[in-house]
Amino acid sequence: MYALPSAPSRIVSRARLRVLLSILAGAALTGCASGGIGVDLDPQVSEPSGALMVQNRSWKPMTVYVSKSGELRRLGDVEASSGRVFTLDQLPFTVDGRDGYLVARPLAGEPIRSEAFAFSLGRTTVWTIENASTMTRLVVR
Repeated sequence: MYALPSAPSRIVSRARLRVLLSILAGAALTGCASGGIGVDLDPQVSEPSGALMVQNRSWKPMTVYVSKSGELRRLGDVEASSGRVFTLDQLPFTVDGRDGYLVARPLAGEPIRSEAFAFSLGRTTVWTIENASTMTRLVVR
């Protein structure tokens, strides 16, 4: 019996590993690079839409409403310790830059109201609901 040295097999496996890593890196970069490139198929959409992100860090599920011009409209439910994103296209009114409020109502307990803010196209509004209503905050990015 002849014993083959293990050094050549390590060299081969390193070479295979380098090729495999370069293929995986190329595939990952290609996937990232092609994500933002594309053609807009809808010529009517010329302005970027925004988003409303509700992060419910409280222990209670909440029903989220938008109050605008004294009118309260339901957006949807956000489970406890979770979040949900609404696009401005899903909002039950047109975005015209006037002030609005967000209202979160739990099944039991007092509702929570945000401070006044203006919905903006192309911007993301993040509303974080905490257990203590004084810690609840609204940020427009």
